[in-house]
Amino acid sequence: MVGCMRAFRALVCAIGTVQLLGCAHATPYQRLRMSDLNETGYLDKKIGDDKYLVGFVANCHTHRARAFDFALLRSAEVGVRDGFPFFTIRDRREDTTVIDLGSTTYAIVNGNYVSASTTRDLATCPVFTLLIQYFRERPNLGLDLFKSGKTAATLEQRYGVHLAYSPSGTWAPSPRL
Repeated sequence: MVGCMRAFRALVCAIGTVQLLGCAHATPYQRLRMSDLNETGYLDKKIGDDKYLVGFVANCHTHRARAFDFALLRSAEVGVRDGFPFFTIRDRREDTTVIDLGSTTYAIVNGNYVSASTTRDLATCPVFTLLIQYFRERPNLGLDLFKSGKTAATLEQRYGVHLAYSPSGTWAPSPRL
């Protein structure tokens, strides 16, 4: 399981290093499309009957609390979808991608381009990876438990996100949000 967590985390971090920086808005709640490494968003992988790895890759305009909440929201969404009313975070990794947004000014001297000045503007982008364990019944293990439905509803309201499930618990294909 540790090897799987490392591999998933490496993938999440690799994606985070090449994410799109052209937009000055926080990352929306959306699925990360693996076909486009310039994307940001959530991804998840089932690694056992009741365990998932959930990741969220944010751009540099996203506060780390929002990025963590979106990883938690995806965890809750998977729980609701798969009929698990409870979940806990077994492992949590926070990484930061540092990207230099600086620029170099060039001057032409005797017909040649010469670097006149260079500015450094370092930006940090939050990346979270969670190892989630789900439960069909409330465990008596002294764990910090989340209720899937309540967590999803709370975060959905906080961020104005519309999830792909209805209040009746039925599941619809997830639209790109």
